[in-house]
Amino acid sequence: MALWLVIFINLIAINIIDYIIPFSRDTKGIENSVVSYYQANTGIENALYYLKSENFVPWTENYFKTWTIVSTKYWIIASWSLLPPPFSWDSEYDSNWNKIAIWNPIQLEIWWDQVKFDEARFAFRIPDLKNWTNITLDWTTLPVINWQISSDNNTLNAKDSYIISEDVCESNQDFDDCELDLSNFLWIDLNWAENDIETFYSNCSIWKCILKLSIINKLELNDSNNTSVPYLEWQIDFGSNKTPPLRYSIIETEWKAYWYKKDLQIRVPQQTTNEAFDFTVFQ
Repeated sequence: MALWLVIFINLIAINIIDYIIPFSRDTKGIENSVVSYYQANTGIENALYYLKSENFVPWTENYFKTWTIVSTKYWIIASWSLLPPPFSWDSEYDSNWNKIAIWNPIQLEIWWDQVKFDEARFAFRIPDLKNWTNITLDWTTLPVINWQISSDNNTLNAKDSYIISEDVCESNQDFDDCELDLSNFLWIDLNWAENDIETFYSNCSIWKCILKLSIINKLELNDSNNTSVPYLEWQIDFGSNKTPPLRYSIIETEWKAYWYKKDLQIRVPQQTTNEAFDFTVFQ
């Protein structure tokens, strides 16, 4: 009887252990999964704090990591020499181009030592809506895009040097066929004084300035139906060794708690100017 009692107790213990161990593992797994998720969010908060700190330099590599059983890693991608950067485009018709529309201007923070306008090249073209070729915008001399640079105490606007319809390339042309040199354009500041872009831009060595490009007229094709275009596509090449800040800084964070890992990514917008100022300028 004693032998059978011992066997019975052992069977009960084995059965209990067989139930408890997987349950405890699941509980610990949930705990580590939750830890990795909230620590990944903590990494984003740390990166956001660093992004706004005085030590942050947008055109250098910003990377932090620790390697332990519970480890963390985050990095900030805040600048690039070619816009849009790889895998960050938003045009539905070409994966190498971004879009500019009335409700979606181009806005970039720029510094004197990180952008040289005699090296920078800009390109705009019609999206490939229906595999059309040899289709241009209507009214070849119609102003389409305004250039604007704003510092802390002044703004420089295009003066009779807007990007016009004939400067916008067809959908089948590439960047080399479309590039424009901004440094040769004429400008005027808020005091109605003519100013060249290099002189005005030199103030950006003290303050960061905002470069803004806005659609200022309707976009219609020069076809029989005057087809409306929802937006234009654009690329900017700032030249070798020039990496101005991106419109959206990208924060990627990775946290690991034992065998559980969580990856998060967010986009942080730069400071911008209100589009209401476009209305004021062109009235």
